[in-house]
Amino acid sequence: QVQGDFNYMVQNGTFEGEQKSAAENTNNKDDEGAGGGEEVTTAAFILNTLFGVLFDQRDWCHVEWAIDKEMVAFVEQIRALELCNPEERAQATRLQEYLKSLTGKEALEDDDEEDEEEE
Repeated sequence: QVQGDFNYMVQNGTFEGEQKSAAENTNNKDDEGAGGGEEVTTAAFILNTLFGVLFDQRDWCHVEWAIDKEMVAFVEQIRALELCNPEERAQATRLQEYLKSLTGKEALEDDDEEDEEEE
């Protein structure tokens, strides 16, 4: 369902998934076995292409563009949706580590842990 909504949002340039009635949902479940394979393949291709570009940010200037912290949060959200395959999850993890090194987020988290231990 999440992948279907995401595919709809990408193809239609909207931030909301396709609105369906209960009758349409029942009919769509029956249709999935008939010809849904091509749509799933297209959705997977769109996601693979998107994540391939998104997770390769070598040429991005995160600090200069002031998007370093936002990208860390965004990648965490993408990973939480579990739309990525294992290779893409590994790329996302490497990107998160790189972004956290730019933001100093790891250092802040370590400081917070030390403060809690002192109390």
